[in-house]
Amino acid sequence: MSKQKIKVGLLCNNKMAVPTLMRLMREGALCGVATGDTDAEAMHVVRASCEGGERSAGSAERVPYTVITRKGHKQQLREWVATVGADVVFVMTFPYRIPGEVLAMPRLGFLNFHFGLLPEMRGADPIFECIRQRLLVVGATVHVMDEGLDTGPIVLREEFPLSPDFTYGMLSGQMAMLGEKQCGEALTLLERGAEKESGNESGERGAESEGASPRPFPMKDRDGLPEERVPYTDGHPTNNISVVGLPFPVTAQDESKAKYWPKVGEGEITIRWDKMNVEEIIALVRACNPIGRGVPTSINGWKIGVVDICPVNLDGDASAIAPGTIIAIDHQNGLIVCCLAGRAVKLEVVYTSEGYFPGYKIALFGVGQWGVFS
Repeated sequence: MSKQKIKVGLLCNNKMAVPTLMRLMREGALCGVATGDTDAEAMHVVRASCEGGERSAGSAERVPYTVITRKGHKQQLREWVATVGADVVFVMTFPYRIPGEVLAMPRLGFLNFHFGLLPEMRGADPIFECIRQRLLVVGATVHVMDEGLDTGPIVLREEFPLSPDFTYGMLSGQMAMLGEKQCGEALTLLERGAEKESGNESGERGAESEGASPRPFPMKDRDGLPEERVPYTDGHPTNNISVVGLPFPVTAQDESKAKYWPKVGEGEITIRWDKMNVEEIIALVRACNPIGRGVPTSINGWKIGVVDICPVNLDGDASAIAPGTIIAIDHQNGLIVCCLAGRAVKLEVVYTSEGYFPGYKIALFGVGQWGVFS
């Protein structure tokens, strides 16, 4: 028998959602897309993807695209959900709070694709915090949306090791691909659940005996994966719960492990040479590449952004040199700056109003050895 088709609406505000958007188009599942109005680049990319992509679910028309503005966003969301007629709405980095009455409108609710492991990495920008906190393991979580912030029960959760060399942009790219993969998994769970509810399971899967454990939902027909996928569980049966509308069990978040990371303001992102060690400085720079044109620091009243950085092993004892002091600034050595405990970093790439260039080239603007960053 044919698969039970699920109509999906997509709310997003970042180009990281584009792989998922394109997949939903290929699957013939996408019935509408909306973005916020806070990211002009994302709006352009998503609009272009809708205009240049496949037809929308169940229609000969292109996928409809809508912009949700901050003023009046609650009413606009109500109208958008009602217009596109989605069975479920997938959410990726949407900037505005979604009212409870809107969350209840689709029959399968809203699923948020959170680019951090829940419940430990709640917050608006887990990618930034994962790098800044120098985590060894990161991942993405798909959870049911409720009126809290990243608090809803978990549907899917996948983790992977984080390379210490990863920047914000690198990790964002990997998360975008993982989001696309989890989109396929979520669709399979929803479709198989709908088939079970309608009694249309194929003979190949067979009927489940009364009282038997539910069988996993096979993924082979969608992604060609050899293994089978089941909804996430944390190993504690008491956390497995049912959510009205969803045709499979989900896992309540463990509040004892929960931590919310508020979004860091621009004024808080700066290199504090007299307080941060080498690892903290490098992590902050990588967490801000490519966003924000680097991490700000100043010398002689001139503000520059540090875009790329690496540690340097010094030959002699530099413990008496004040943190922030330029030890070397030339083509051969690069721009080397002393840090706490006599250690050092090389500012590989910097940004100024004049452009991006290797760090040592700030010497062309009169900066010399023994100058001090603040």
